[in-house]
Amino acid sequence: MNKSKKTKIKSTGKTSRAKFKKMPAAKKKFYTSTEFSKGLISSMQEGFQVLDNKGMAIDANPSLCRITGFSHAELINIGAPFPYWPPEQYESIQAAFEKSLKGNTSHNFELIFMRKNGERFPVIVSPSAIKNNTGRVIGYAATIKDNTEQKK
Repeated sequence: MNKSKKTKIKSTGKTSRAKFKKMPAAKKKFYTSTEFSKGLISSMQEGFQVLDNKGMAIDANPSLCRITGFSHAELINIGAPFPYWPPEQYESIQAAFEKSLKGNTSHNFELIFMRKNGERFPVIVSPSAIKNNTGRVIGYAATIKDNTEQKK
């Protein structure tokens, strides 16, 4: 009697190939696009932060953590002022932030941010509104480019 042993797949948060093959097509498409998006954002050289429609930080990529020196946990579940905003720059950054939240995301902002160690550095922030399929804003995203080398 030859009974084949079932191999247990340890959960790593990733979907196994067998499970993936059994998924309905729509779910596969969503899963692959979500995984692709997460991978793309994680591999970006620029910092990237996602805010909900009220301006609360809900995600930050590893590059933003590296650029600012703050951990992922320190950059999410918070609202303005963000920890990388130097106190002497609050007014100018808040003005740019409010413009973005009001839908003025058509241009970049040159600002001064602060690393966790207190060092100030120039950045270029490129905000974008995230809209659903009806055009309603459901969140915001911004790329943050450390502009230190270009300013030298």
